[in-house]
Amino acid sequence: MSINPVMNNNGFAAMKSRIQAQNSKVIAHEEAHKSAAGPQAVGTPVYIRQKIAFGKGQSMEAIIGGHQVISIPAPINFTASRSTIDKTIRAAEHTISGAEAPSDGLSDADKTIANRGRQVLFSAKRANMERQQFESKLAENEQNPEQNSKNNKRKPLNILA
Repeated sequence: MSINPVMNNNGFAAMKSRIQAQNSKVIAHEEAHKSAAGPQAVGTPVYIRQKIAFGKGQSMEAIIGGHQVISIPAPINFTASRSTIDKTIRAAEHTISGAEAPSDGLSDADKTIANRGRQVLFSAKRANMERQQFESKLAENEQNPEQNSKNNKRKPLNILA
Protein backbone atom coordinates (compact mmCIF):
# COMPACT_ATOMS: atom_id res chain seq x y z
CA MET A 1 0.00 0.00 0.00
CA SER A 2 1.49 3.32 -0.99
CA ILE A 3 1.00 6.59 0.83
CA ASN A 4 0.38 9.70 -1.17
CA PRO A 5 3.57 11.79 -0.56
CA VAL A 6 1.71 15.10 -1.02
CA MET A 7 -0.84 14.17 1.61
CA ASN A 8 1.93 12.98 3.92
CA ASN A 9 3.83 16.27 3.51
CA ASN A 10 0.65 18.32 4.08
CA GLY A 11 -0.14 16.34 7.20
CA PHE A 12 3.42 16.86 8.43
CA ALA A 13 3.22 20.59 7.70
CA ALA A 14 -0.03 20.96 9.65
CA MET A 15 1.33 18.97 12.60
CA LYS A 16 4.60 20.92 12.49
CA SER A 17 2.66 24.18 12.55
CA ARG A 18 0.62 23.08 15.60
CA ILE A 19 3.75 21.97 17.45
CA GLN A 20 5.55 25.24 16.65
CA ALA A 21 2.55 27.21 17.93
CA GLN A 22 2.50 25.19 21.16
CA ASN A 23 6.26 25.60 21.56
CA SER A 24 5.91 29.37 21.13
CA LYS A 25 3.10 29.47 23.68
CA VAL A 26 5.13 27.60 26.33
CA ILE A 27 8.22 29.74 25.68
CA ALA A 28 6.19 32.98 25.89
CA HIS A 29 4.62 31.81 29.17
CA GLU A 30 7.98 31.08 30.82
CA GLU A 31 9.63 34.20 29.42
CA ALA A 32 6.77 36.28 30.88
CA HIS A 33 7.59 34.80 34.30
CA LYS A 34 11.29 35.58 33.87
CA SER A 35 10.78 39.12 32.62
CA ALA A 36 8.29 40.17 35.30
CA ALA A 37 10.17 38.49 38.17
CA GLY A 38 13.22 40.66 37.52
CA PRO A 39 15.90 40.01 40.14
CA GLN A 40 13.79 37.24 41.69
CA ALA A 41 14.10 35.10 38.53
CA VAL A 42 16.74 32.43 39.04
CA GLY A 43 18.53 31.41 35.87
CA THR A 44 16.67 30.87 32.63
CA PRO A 45 13.52 28.90 31.86
CA VAL A 46 13.86 25.12 31.70
CA TYR A 47 11.84 23.27 29.06
CA ILE A 48 10.73 19.67 28.90
CA ARG A 49 11.09 18.46 25.33
CA GLN A 50 9.86 15.38 23.50
CA LYS A 51 10.84 14.20 20.05
CA ILE A 52 7.85 13.51 17.83
CA ALA A 53 8.34 11.37 14.73
CA PHE A 54 6.23 11.70 11.60
CA GLY A 55 7.08 8.68 9.57
CA LYS A 56 10.36 8.06 7.85
CA GLY A 57 12.98 10.69 8.64
CA GLN A 58 10.50 13.37 9.64
CA SER A 59 10.44 14.44 13.26
CA MET A 60 10.65 17.50 15.45
CA GLU A 61 10.97 18.46 19.07
CA ALA A 62 7.87 19.53 20.97
CA ILE A 63 8.04 21.50 24.21
CA ILE A 64 5.61 19.71 26.50
CA GLY A 65 6.25 21.76 29.64
CA GLY A 66 8.54 24.20 31.34
CA HIS A 67 9.28 26.24 34.41
CA GLN A 68 11.08 29.38 35.50
CA VAL A 69 12.44 29.35 39.03
CA ILE A 70 11.35 32.42 41.01
CA SER A 71 12.94 33.09 44.37
CA ILE A 72 10.62 33.78 47.30
CA PRO A 73 12.13 36.00 50.00
CA ALA A 74 11.98 34.86 53.61
CA PRO A 75 9.37 36.41 55.91
CA ILE A 76 10.76 39.03 58.33
CA ASN A 77 9.72 40.96 61.41
CA PHE A 78 10.24 44.46 62.80
CA THR A 79 13.68 43.65 64.20
CA ALA A 80 15.06 43.62 60.66
CA SER A 81 16.78 46.79 59.48
CA ARG A 82 14.73 49.28 57.51
CA SER A 83 16.78 48.54 54.37
CA THR A 84 16.14 44.79 54.79
CA ILE A 85 12.42 45.44 55.17
CA ASP A 86 12.40 47.64 52.04
CA LYS A 87 14.37 45.04 50.05
CA THR A 88 12.00 42.29 51.18
CA ILE A 89 8.97 44.32 50.10
CA ARG A 90 10.47 44.89 46.64
CA ALA A 91 11.52 41.24 46.32
CA ALA A 92 8.05 40.01 47.31
CA GLU A 93 6.45 42.36 44.76
CA HIS A 94 8.76 40.96 42.05
CA THR A 95 7.89 37.42 43.13
CA ILE A 96 4.16 38.11 42.82
CA SER A 97 4.55 39.93 39.48
CA GLY A 98 6.70 37.13 38.08
CA ALA A 99 4.34 34.38 39.18
CA GLU A 100 1.26 36.15 37.79
CA ALA A 101 2.80 37.54 34.59
CA PRO A 102 1.57 35.10 31.93
CA SER A 103 -1.68 36.24 30.37
CA ASP A 104 -2.56 32.76 29.10
CA GLY A 105 -3.56 31.36 32.48
CA LEU A 106 -1.74 30.35 35.62
CA SER A 107 -0.75 26.89 36.74
CA ASP A 108 -1.27 25.73 40.31
CA ALA A 109 2.47 26.24 40.85
CA ASP A 110 2.20 29.83 39.59
CA LYS A 111 -0.66 30.51 42.01
CA THR A 112 1.24 28.92 44.91
CA ILE A 113 4.31 31.08 44.28
CA ALA A 114 2.16 34.22 44.03
CA ASN A 115 0.37 33.38 47.29
CA ARG A 116 3.64 32.73 49.10
CA GLY A 117 4.93 36.05 47.77
CA ARG A 118 1.80 37.76 49.13
CA GLN A 119 2.38 36.21 52.57
CA VAL A 120 5.94 37.57 52.62
CA LEU A 121 4.76 40.96 51.35
CA PHE A 122 2.16 41.10 54.13
CA SER A 123 4.77 40.18 56.78
CA ALA A 124 7.21 42.77 55.43
CA LYS A 125 4.58 45.53 55.38
CA ARG A 126 3.53 44.60 58.90
CA ALA A 127 7.21 44.63 59.95
CA ASN A 128 7.57 48.07 58.36
CA MET A 129 4.58 49.41 60.30
CA GLU A 130 5.79 47.88 63.58
CA ARG A 131 9.29 49.21 62.94
CA GLN A 132 7.90 52.73 62.44
CA GLN A 133 5.92 52.47 65.69
CA PHE A 134 9.00 51.19 67.52
CA GLU A 135 11.19 54.01 66.15
CA SER A 136 8.54 56.59 67.10
CA LYS A 137 8.51 55.30 70.67
CA LEU A 138 12.31 55.43 70.80
CA ALA A 139 12.32 59.00 69.49
CA GLU A 140 9.65 59.96 72.01
CA ASN A 141 11.69 58.44 74.83
CA GLU A 142 14.79 60.32 73.70
CA GLN A 143 12.91 63.64 73.59
CA ASN A 144 11.34 63.23 77.04
CA PRO A 145 13.85 61.34 79.17
CA GLU A 146 12.62 62.90 82.46
CA GLN A 147 9.00 61.96 81.83
CA ASN A 148 9.94 58.44 80.88
CA SER A 149 12.20 57.96 83.87
CA LYS A 150 9.32 58.98 86.17
CA ASN A 151 6.96 56.56 84.45
CA ASN A 152 9.46 53.75 84.33
CA LYS A 153 10.87 54.01 87.86
CA ARG A 154 11.10 50.68 89.49
CA LYS A 155 10.67 50.13 93.15
CA PRO A 156 13.87 49.04 94.81
CA LEU A 157 14.11 45.42 95.71
CA ASN A 158 14.19 44.72 99.41
CA ILE A 159 16.98 42.24 99.65
CA LEU A 160 18.17 41.27 103.08
CA ALA A 161 21.74 40.24 103.27
